[in-house]
Amino acid sequence: MDLRPRKIRERVVRQGQTTLLLGNFRLKVNLPLNPWTTVHYAIPWDKEKNRPLPSASQICFWPPYDNEISSLRAGLYPRHLDFCQRFGWTVFTLGIDTPYSQGYTPEGYSSYVTPAGGWFPVFQAIPKILRQRHGLAEGKLVLASSSSGGTLAQNLCLAYPQEILAAAWCGSGALLPLSRELPPVLATSVWGDLAGVAAIQEYQALARDGELPGKIWTALGPPQSVELQQRHAPSEELLALMQDFLWEATRQKERLAQGEGLSPSQEFLQKWRWFPQEELLDKPWNSPEPQVIPWPACPQDAQDMVFYFPGQPPQWDTEYEDTLYWLGKCGMRSFLCLGRPKDGNGWKTAMAKVLEAQERPPRRILFLGRDSGADLAWELREALPQKWEIHLCGLEPDLSPEILSHASSMHSDFYYRQPLLNAPGLPFFHFPDIPWDGTRGTWFRFLEERCEKLYDSK
Repeated sequence: MDLRPRKIRERVVRQGQTTLLLGNFRLKVNLPLNPWTTVHYAIPWDKEKNRPLPSASQICFWPPYDNEISSLRAGLYPRHLDFCQRFGWTVFTLGIDTPYSQGYTPEGYSSYVTPAGGWFPVFQAIPKILRQRHGLAEGKLVLASSSSGGTLAQNLCLAYPQEILAAAWCGSGALLPLSRELPPVLATSVWGDLAGVAAIQEYQALARDGELPGKIWTALGPPQSVELQQRHAPSEELLALMQDFLWEATRQKERLAQGEGLSPSQEFLQKWRWFPQEELLDKPWNSPEPQVIPWPACPQDAQDMVFYFPGQPPQWDTEYEDTLYWLGKCGMRSFLCLGRPKDGNGWKTAMAKVLEAQERPPRRILFLGRDSGADLAWELREALPQKWEIHLCGLEPDLSPEILSHASSMHSDFYYRQPLLNAPGLPFFHFPDIPWDGTRGTWFRFLEERCEKLYDSK
């Protein structure tokens, strides 16, 4: 290797409210498929003094995932620059050509994520180059990444625990043998990502066993999009949680330097608790006790609330996650309702407690049910005190004639895949009338539009 920077290009630009020095240089690495690599970086800049801001000495490394080299040819993108704009940190990443980008081969996949791949001296050299070139103070790195980049972040934490302050990643299916020298880590996954969820379960077991107190944090969150090809990518909400976690770590440098775990602020804990932890991983579908689980990606201060009853226990990767994702984007606080108590009194008590516990009373409530969940939603809507304006959306419910006879006088909308017969005057939307392109996204887009119209939530 010859780790002297070559072909350095830098320019000062304005990004929103932040002035940044954007740059890149090349390193001669002489590694398989990679005789050279290009490093991309951004440094928060004081244009008047022509030097980095003091906060820029905190460097964030975003380890690349397989085949990300194709995207990085255009330079850094928003999720990288967020660290600069939110916290004033320096951020860098680099392009690595892997067998994945040449055509997948099991023996070559993610070959760069372990020390044996030969890249670790490169990762160590880049912060030194940036510090020497721009006079940045010495300090530990923070790591943020996703997918195989998260596996690389794990390996870096184990290889150089004294050089890493904290790390956060999403969607890494690998779980490495961890040690007590591990810096604090936030391991997250997108729901439905089976490999990532399996790793989260193992991390949670380690955290519960107390082997690494304050070192392991986990969260499960929404994908970047409900479209199938983006169900592995983290959403803006998960990325923001990762950033907040790393920010907490930088505020506790002295504590972490003593090898202790993270002791986050109440503000962070409030955000973190909004993301499901064990509740969904344990899947209490048939629990005798009702489970009312707050859902991420939903604003906690929203004026409207939605309770979703998915009906019979669905498989993991089904529409209940996506439905709640869309409802969150509509600006409503969402709750997933699980469990199958033998009688309805358990649900009535659970729902009343949740509603009374809200710091900000809801303006309106939406009960969204599917199949048998729609029947339960009807029962609860009738049983709860009439102090809220309650609407009901049902998809394929099996409602009794008695319920249908009273439906026309209530604030209710129905969505069916089959025509509803013998229900004169009942307001409903016949599902086949919706332009259907064969994807679930059609239903979610329609639901979003309907909720937006109903609640004026945007």
